[in-house]
Amino acid sequence: MDEVLEIISVLSGSRHRLPILQYLDDEPAGVSDISSDLDIPRTTVKHNLTRLEETELIQSVGTSYSVTTFGTYVCEDVTNCLHRIAVSTDLLPFLEVVPRSTLDLDISTFQHSNVTAVSSTNPHAPVERLLELVQDATYLRVATPVILPRLVDAFHEAVVERGIHLDLIVPAETLEMVQSEFASEYRAAIESERLIVGVSPDDIPFGLFLFEEQLALVGHDGMNLPRCLVENDAEAALQWANEAFRDFERRADTYVWYDD
Repeated sequence: MDEVLEIISVLSGSRHRLPILQYLDDEPAGVSDISSDLDIPRTTVKHNLTRLEETELIQSVGTSYSVTTFGTYVCEDVTNCLHRIAVSTDLLPFLEVVPRSTLDLDISTFQHSNVTAVSSTNPHAPVERLLELVQDATYLRVATPVILPRLVDAFHEAVVERGIHLDLIVPAETLEMVQSEFASEYRAAIESERLIVGVSPDDIPFGLFLFEEQLALVGHDGMNLPRCLVENDAEAALQWANEAFRDFERRADTYVWYDD
């Protein structure tokens, strides 16, 4: 472990060391090329090359430097680790409100996500963005712990007025709330035969919205108010989302008729 900490210490000792290591991982180079291409002063390049060589991450042959086999593995692992940290940082508003134990996902599949979070100037930003997505939807599958009144209206408009098919999975208490407080909207959607409701026997830890070519995740706070919305259209993220929805679907009991 001491050796590992030493490597981390060396790479974090200067903001130039990892870029130099990554540069040399592509091809061997001399001080002048490294200095020119990375826009780093020659004296700084020489100092950092010395530290990288002392830890056997690189080696020198004449005036040229190249990455060792060990350095190649370290470079790849550190780069991947930093990438995952960057993605986690981007998703921080979502990760803050969703327990880790409920997230069976490879965080790196959610790179390049668009995150909409509440702010002091717009506390309704996640809801407003979600409504925009639902209003533009031509395909919709949803598993969600709660349904806000504005979302009921959006679902009703999508299913009854625009003819969108909606597969919806919710906890029993959420369905009971909709049936009680939005009876006419619920009846109309069911009678359209374009709404199928599944009742989850388990808690649903976050909102999962699947559209035709993208997904959205909704993180709620302790009062079940939306705190953030994560959008992604990457193939790997969509594959994960489809599998997650099928898992919710397998465990849900299906309700298709209006309950007076």
